[in-house]
Amino acid sequence: MAWRKLEKSEAQDYCDNLSKALQDTRAEIEVMAVGIMDRKETAWIRIHGLTYNPDEDILYIYCENLDHQVKKPREINLYETDNGLEKIEIVASDGYKHLLRFKEPVRF
Repeated sequence: MAWRKLEKSEAQDYCDNLSKALQDTRAEIEVMAVGIMDRKETAWIRIHGLTYNPDEDILYIYCENLDHQVKKPREINLYETDNGLEKIEIVASDGYKHLLRFKEPVRF
């Protein structure tokens, strides 16, 4: 039950494996700028998958009626418990934090 940093060298394979486990999973995305704002981007929408493209250095989050991208992620942190993956925090190079929270923990 702790945060774990995902290295960029692992990100592409991790996202591919996670995407296979996301069938019928719901999640919400929150975007935060420290000290400025905290805004919810979505409210429990179906998530189809994640992809990290190392050539472009972009993390893509594919959702129902929305594709969300984080350019040049500086840090990718995973919150894992005994029940599975509960949330992913992505810190972008511009300082914004993107929090992907799963309605139910994802096991894979």
